[in-house]
Amino acid sequence: MLAHVPAVKKMENRKAYLKKKAAGGWEINKFVTLQNWAARKMCQDAETFRTADESKMADMNAMIILDEFEHTSTDGGKEIESMGIIVTTRALFSNVRQAVQDQGPDLVMSTDGTYRLHFGGWTLVDCGGILVETSSSGFVQRFRPWLYMFVRTECTYAYQRMFAALV
Repeated sequence: MLAHVPAVKKMENRKAYLKKKAAGGWEINKFVTLQNWAARKMCQDAETFRTADESKMADMNAMIILDEFEHTSTDGGKEIESMGIIVTTRALFSNVRQAVQDQGPDLVMSTDGTYRLHFGGWTLVDCGGILVETSSSGFVQRFRPWLYMFVRTECTYAYQRMFAALV
């Protein structure tokens, strides 16, 4: 079993390769750069959201940005500048409508911010609900994503912005 675990040197080489490959990639370190990139994909009202034709899957699966933000958080007495974006697709966001129909006024959701991206120090946080479906062996619970947050620093403010994007 231990033969399948990569050696430390192999992991370091892989990390160096990924960093070299990412040079000139999508690494964004300034909020202005993030705003410029996000401007073409912003969708902050219902009218803009409904402009896509539901019969065209490319439109339904195109990434849209619900919010962009920058903030300062304190960690151990040190101020840290951070930024983030909330993204989804029209198809994914339709899972919210289905959850409201199934659950009624008490909407239950879950998030998980444990996924670190390789490049640029971004954290990916997913937000969605659990759908219970029937299967041949009984009932199955499946996570249905609603939206995703890419953030430099996970903090309460970032989660508040993510939850506000659902309203």
